[in-house]
Amino acid sequence: MFATYTAPDPQHQDGNQVVFLASDDESAKTPFTRLLTEFGFAPVDLGALREGGALMQLGGPLSGKHFLFQG
Repeated sequence: MFATYTAPDPQHQDGNQVVFLASDDESAKTPFTRLLTEFGFAPVDLGALREGGALMQLGGPLSGKHFLFQG
């Protein structure tokens, strides 16, 4: 995650900072997603660790990307 984008405020004039998450524990996703939302982020669930984690890990297609949710 880019600290320079999220440190001041995850809510920008153009949208909210997207945070990707993946987990094999579905019961853990719900409170974590709620917390991220309360902080002002836009959580995006990428599914299980095998698939979603691979998208986010270093070298994956989402690694180092900055996205804003406009909705």
